[in-house]
Amino acid sequence: MDDRETSEELDGRFRLKGGKVTGGMGAVHRALDLVTGEKVAVKISSSFGSQLGERFMQETAFLAELAHPAIVRYIAHGRTRRGEHYLVMEWLEGETLEDRLVVRSVSLAETLHLAGRIGEALAAAHGHGIIHRDIKPANIFLPGRDISRIKLLDFGVARRLFDTVSLRLTQAGSAVGTPMYMSPEQAQGALDVDARTDIFSMGCVLFECITGAPPIWGESASGTLAKASSGAEIDVVGRCRDVHPQVTSLLVRMLACDLRQRLQSMDEVLVELTNLTIRLRAAGVL
Repeated sequence: MDDRETSEELDGRFRLKGGKVTGGMGAVHRALDLVTGEKVAVKISSSFGSQLGERFMQETAFLAELAHPAIVRYIAHGRTRRGEHYLVMEWLEGETLEDRLVVRSVSLAETLHLAGRIGEALAAAHGHGIIHRDIKPANIFLPGRDISRIKLLDFGVARRLFDTVSLRLTQAGSAVGTPMYMSPEQAQGALDVDARTDIFSMGCVLFECITGAPPIWGESASGTLAKASSGAEIDVVGRCRDVHPQVTSLLVRMLACDLRQRLQSMDEVLVELTNLTIRLRAAGVL
């Protein structure tokens, strides 16, 4: 992180304070909201007239539309004096789920709680016709390192169902997302992925929380993508021998490569998670 101070202000409201982190779609700066006095995150894109620039504007539009306690909060957007687009979001202190999994495992109770909160966030997004397409531990944030307060991040490669702009951006980039957590249809570059692709990716995250390893893995990025796009069913039962069978059953239905066998909506997933949690508590497992 670059912590050099700067006096730059955006639209007379946001003063950049340093703490810049550079990512694939722009740099994220720590800043001060001069109106509210709160610390905020300002994401700035220097991609003019490019596909990345269009994705940045699409992410801004999606976050402005969504308001959910488990989705990073949108505050404002605009342009810098240099003409760059910027997006202002709440500032989060803590760690990502990816960071957490590197240092220690996540309990089954924590995993189910995490799944419920992310599922609720995705159900809200899907209700607006928005498919995230990049559910992975790095995009799940734990404010204050508290897994009960998790926030879903980064709608940079999200798309809206039946939207021609989203379809064009997908077609131009072919398979988008992260291969280790990508559904077969997404890995194959399908243009019409729906809520079921997020269900598969969420299943991959739960699988990793429970077993300590992602279900899809290759020796290289291209090898992982090849495995993801092969359409071969994941051996969930064989790789989860020490996992409670009711948990394994849910994973099987979330990670089914055949779309007809996969759970069909995030609302279905949430019902399954609620019932599973009740049964496991009654059995003394949680």
